[in-house]
Amino acid sequence: MVAVMAVWGDATPEVETEFGEWYFREHVPERVGLPGFRTGRRYRRVGGGKHRYLAVYEVDDVSILSGGAYIERLNHPTPWTQAMMPHFRNFVRGVFDVPVRLGEIHGGAVATLRLPLMSDAIAAQLTERHLPQLQTRTGVTRVQLWQANLAQSTVETTEKAMRTDEAQVEPACIVVEAVDDDVLKGLLADVIPALRELDVRPAVARYRLMFGLEAGGRT
Repeated sequence: MVAVMAVWGDATPEVETEFGEWYFREHVPERVGLPGFRTGRRYRRVGGGKHRYLAVYEVDDVSILSGGAYIERLNHPTPWTQAMMPHFRNFVRGVFDVPVRLGEIHGGAVATLRLPLMSDAIAAQLTERHLPQLQTRTGVTRVQLWQANLAQSTVETTEKAMRTDEAQVEPACIVVEAVDDDVLKGLLADVIPALRELDVRPAVARYRLMFGLEAGGRT
């Protein structure tokens, strides 16, 4: 089953430009070049929210992120990576299983709704009712439910030791992709009250795509 690694965060202002160059010239190509990685995408926040950037990597299976070439790379970072790692701020990294994926088209705009709690009853409501309804909305290209794999999210590595902060990832995240941000703004006006009826108050942020790479080529 496909899995996802997602990273929310910022960079310190003094290296912001270099940080961006590192991401698309080295970091994402390095990750997507590893066995089992399918795609890597980086986004910039639109509107409010704590985290200015979002990076999302799709892999063949969650086991790809717990050993082999990936962990070898985390424990042997390049010189440029060693220079950039201490500059991450507001950093949240999570490894997620993807029990729900409706649609296969990547949108140019994405909203993440990080859920502070998840129960079987909430998951059933989302899976059977709310997420299928979202996927039918005009302009929505894909809807996913990510569920955190906490054991995989907390693996100790050399790269992790270089960062100064790393927050605990929430247990689940709803991810909605759309053709543009206006679609997401209208949609969220309906989604957030519906989630509050389930006693869920998500941390919401909207992002636009900066760049993407698929295994074997750039998108």
